Amino acid sequence: MFLILLLGNCQGQDKENAKIKITEKETSSYQINGIENGFNNFNVKYYFDIENKIPYKIYYLKNYGQYTIYYIPKVNVKKYYQNFEKETGIKPQYDELNSSYFYSISQQQKINTILKEKIKKPTDFTSFGKFIAKKYLTVENGSDYIINFPYTFNLYTNKDNLWKLKKTIQVKNYDEDVKYSNINYLTNEVTNQKDDVQNNNWNGKYYFELYNGDHKKNSFDINIKDLNNISLDYISDGNASEQYKNLTGKLINSNKIEIVFNPKYENMGVIYIENKNGDFFISGKVIYFINLSSDTFPIEKK
Repeated sequence: MFLILLLGNCQGQDKENAKIKITEKETSSYQINGIENGFNNFNVKYYFDIENKIPYKIYYLKNYGQYTIYYIPKVNVKKYYQNFEKETGIKPQYDELNSSYFYSISQQQKINTILKEKIKKPTDFTSFGKFIAKKYLTVENGSDYIINFPYTFNLYTNKDNLWKLKKTIQVKNYDEDVKYSNINYLTNEVTNQKDDVQNNNWNGKYYFELYNGDHKKNSFDINIKDLNNISLDYISDGNASEQYKNLTGKLINSNKIEIVFNPKYENMGVIYIENKNGDFFISGKVIYFINLSSDTFPIEKK
């Protein structure tokens, strides 16, 4: 099995064809002193992840492999990136065929110019890197490259442009690729939040049900095996159940987690679970709009 990485101008993922679209490929053959120094390639362009609201850069060095650097905004600048479209006036376009949003070439040029200035202050971000070695990649036609399953990638932490190996992860198939490519999962791994997850014991099954003004059922049936392995069944206004798997929970603080179950719904696709002295509560805009009374309700933990 394999993933095909294409050169295009949109971001998105098609499970049936296992394709990931990437905006640009760098084929520089310059020599670097150690794999870690490949992250310090300052000539590549910056991009903006529409779904996760973070800047990043991704490039391919043909003698080494694929590099990705993620820039997770800290609290003092997070609002800017959460409202990136409003702040910059750059509205992504919609690709009906792939049901995804993307930026045009001219929009991407503007984004690159903006982010080059914004990311000059590294203390505003927690940055980390992901590296996939050349041996797992197959280049075809000079226009795309394939990641073959199974493959292994390395996660690196960054301090003052010094890159240190944090963890090596093996990916066996497409489902694992989705799970291990999740930004929340990667952030948890590099910031050691996984230990906090175990200490706070979020594992378990949760159930919430509420009827709207038309007496139509709304519910969340959630199974948390750990914060990197969450499944969720969602019923909205009595419609058919929407089922989600391989979700990742983000630790907001020691007593509260965030679960993004459908990024396409934007704020309506996010819920929060909070532990208040052993009692659990669910909240979020999607909860508030059930009956316009409150955005926080008790949720049963089985």
